[in-house]
Amino acid sequence: MGSIPAQWLPHWEAGYLRTACLTVLVAVAVQLVFRFLRALLWKRYIQKVLAPFPGQPAHWLFGHMREVRPDETGFTIVPQWAAKFKFAFPLWIGPFRVVLSLVHPDYIKEIVNSPEPKDRVSYAWLKPWIGDGLLVSEGQKWFRNRRLLTPGFHFDVLKPYVKVFSECTNIMLDRWADLAPGTPVEMFHYASAMTLDSLMRCALSVRSDCQRDSDGSPYIRAVYDLTKCVVERGRFPPFHIPLIFHLSPTGFRVIWVQFSTQDEDGKGLSEREIRDEVDTFMFEGHDTTASGVSWILYNLAKHPACQDRCRAEVDAVLQGRAEVKWEDLSKLPYTTMCIKESLRMHSPVPGVTRLTTQPHTFPDGRSIPAGVSVSIGVHSLHHNIHVWGDNVMEFDPERFSPENSKGRSSHAFIPFSAGSRNCIGQHFAMNELKVTVALTLQRYRLELDETRPPYRVARLITRTRDGLWLKVYPRGADN
Repeated sequence: MGSIPAQWLPHWEAGYLRTACLTVLVAVAVQLVFRFLRALLWKRYIQKVLAPFPGQPAHWLFGHMREVRPDETGFTIVPQWAAKFKFAFPLWIGPFRVVLSLVHPDYIKEIVNSPEPKDRVSYAWLKPWIGDGLLVSEGQKWFRNRRLLTPGFHFDVLKPYVKVFSECTNIMLDRWADLAPGTPVEMFHYASAMTLDSLMRCALSVRSDCQRDSDGSPYIRAVYDLTKCVVERGRFPPFHIPLIFHLSPTGFRVIWVQFSTQDEDGKGLSEREIRDEVDTFMFEGHDTTASGVSWILYNLAKHPACQDRCRAEVDAVLQGRAEVKWEDLSKLPYTTMCIKESLRMHSPVPGVTRLTTQPHTFPDGRSIPAGVSVSIGVHSLHHNIHVWGDNVMEFDPERFSPENSKGRSSHAFIPFSAGSRNCIGQHFAMNELKVTVALTLQRYRLELDETRPPYRVARLITRTRDGLWLKVYPRGADN
């Protein structure tokens, strides 16, 4: 068989290349058309499924993303929709993805009391960062790990940590002592370092001295950057495709932070060490608590009468001691009520999602099949006037008095989620909140910095765009 003449080769190679490129383009186009048609069929199906649940009109392309933004606008609008629809409403994220947002305890109870897994789509974006730990794992692996870790949060284990909380809080307060009375202080900066310090001492037996780092902890900066990246990916549908995301500036930031994580010897940690053993616990244990600490101090600064009453209670219990003891925690009922009301007003985690694996029928008769993404709208639930009354936007610690709590659903207040997948460290966090508030009020008086009002943003947790600024005055100092 003769060979191809040499003069024909350039033309043959060019033709072959054109044919190959055309074949690839056709294959890609067919795949895109197939995916689009499948998404279109899914949208028609899910629209019928969710027809019994009315909601706000959605834009054909953006869905509700222009209204439900991860900022002050979204924090304000969603409670208005909860007031309008009472139990649940659909939230469209782009043209094809929708979650049914549950905002009433009767609906939320049905989902959290069943063994429904986390929504794979939403939590898959966290896996490159925190791996397959308790937050995102499911099935037998989650059950086994949860069972093994639960004894580590028994009351007997938590008791010695109260002393650690006191030590770390006093380090933070000592730093304020170097400031002139009335100096504005950015709460998230100090609270993040303090909660990271205490968590590393309690969980890893490591004294990091991160609170004394004037430039701030690199870990805290990385957490802030990564949480922002995860939110950006969730809100921009093209970023749901891994290739597009990792080629974007946002995806590159995620990769850079992961590969720049090193130990004290300069050796890069393995992916498993980063993902499964450290980041899940460190993120859940310090960042959410820092948010809780910052917002309770803000709310007490905003409501001086509540602050004064808490301080009087703290003074009566501590009697001048600079350390909170385990038995003191149960002697601070009003302070605990203020902490709970702050967690209601500014829940550290605005919401979580689940994916139904079985049909569910709600108390009013409406139902959903398997395969529906549902959002446990913690922020919306905590600001639902049908649950908390017309003064839902007011800071009122008396909501949590024993008298006013009678008859209230156990699923009306869920800052640590609820059911079998609730926060394993909720008692750890509550104890740290009590210690921090008690020691802070013992030594300082807090006032708002009226020149810098907070502008809330959702970065997986409830943060502020420009910081949370309070003026701190040592006890006895004049205004």
